[in-house]
Amino acid sequence: MKQQTQTKKLNEIFEVAKGKKVNIIEHKTKNSIPYLLIDTLRGKEPEFFTEDKKYTVAEEKDILMVFDGANSGLVGTGLRGAVGSTIARLRLKKDMNTKYITYFLSFNFSNLNQDIKGSAIPHIKPKKLLELNIRYPSLDEQLSIVQAIETQFTRLDASVKALKSVQKKLEIYRKAVLKKAFEKKKDWIEKPLKNLVENISSGYACGRHVKSGEGLIHFRPYNITSDGGISYDLIKTVDPKFSNKRLSYGDIVFNNTNSQIWVGKTCAYDRKEEVGFSNHMTKIKVNKELLDFKYLAKYLHFLFQKGFYHRIMKNHVNQSSVNIENLEIINIGFPSLSEQSIIVQSIESKFSVIDKVEQVVEASLEKAERLRKAILKSAFEGKLVKMEEVTK
Repeated sequence: MKQQTQTKKLNEIFEVAKGKKVNIIEHKTKNSIPYLLIDTLRGKEPEFFTEDKKYTVAEEKDILMVFDGANSGLVGTGLRGAVGSTIARLRLKKDMNTKYITYFLSFNFSNLNQDIKGSAIPHIKPKKLLELNIRYPSLDEQLSIVQAIETQFTRLDASVKALKSVQKKLEIYRKAVLKKAFEKKKDWIEKPLKNLVENISSGYACGRHVKSGEGLIHFRPYNITSDGGISYDLIKTVDPKFSNKRLSYGDIVFNNTNSQIWVGKTCAYDRKEEVGFSNHMTKIKVNKELLDFKYLAKYLHFLFQKGFYHRIMKNHVNQSSVNIENLEIINIGFPSLSEQSIIVQSIESKFSVIDKVEQVVEASLEKAERLRKAILKSAFEGKLVKMEEVTK
């Protein structure tokens, strides 16, 4: 008769000790040890050290788990030093394969990360963690399961690497499309932006957002994508009385304030319904006798991808900005309206093909992540490795 593998609660497997706040220094000394933070769990070299004597020590055989913050549930192993205050040390009480238990914790990351306590700063619920049940097979089977997981993950990682390589090539191709479209031609006219528009105006600080779907859509910098499109994934709405500046069809919206990687992203607004827009954004209304609004939006976004705005942006504490005065004097090269239209159509046609390929790649990456979870699920249900293979 086949012996049934027992299960154990995690409180039987390891004991938990929270990290502590200590005085830290930015350089290693004779009497210091590394201070282990979240980035260290992700594989980065320690940036801070401590000479304090009272700390929670981690040995290489210990498992470390983030207990506080948005990364709650993240695990790491093979580290020696003082455990950071947002991290807990899980020290095994039983003779057990460390990778086996680490993969189990990784498998439960989503569960632990979603089911957290605390309204301001998320926290792992220690009681729920310690009451999780884990299959407790022999050490030989644990090792076989780990090897089977890593064999499957190696194949999966190779596929993911190839897919991400395709993503990078598509991003390069997008930039190449814009570069080719807007390379200055001899017969093109060049004028400052202020001579090509009806007006340029800042957005509005709307105040408090309301429940999604119950107010006026309010665009923020996050709603302009890196390729110059519009994303409605993180859309916010406001009471219309708090948003007295609107975008309408034919307007261009420019991110004028945020981090350096956001400033300069530009898109054309081509929907019928009016929307509000943030005071971190600038609205540009073109002179239709001179410019196609989609042409100008793509041209300004092309400058963003070139890194042009870094030359004219002002840097503040945690933010950068391009003010209207600096925006107005940017020189814009442009052909006739009919040629502008042809350029826009060509860009959109090529971007449409890129979008379709990107969707396939993203779907494949999502499938790979689901497969990763399925591998772990199978492993901890005892289905990935058959017992007779272990006992051969």
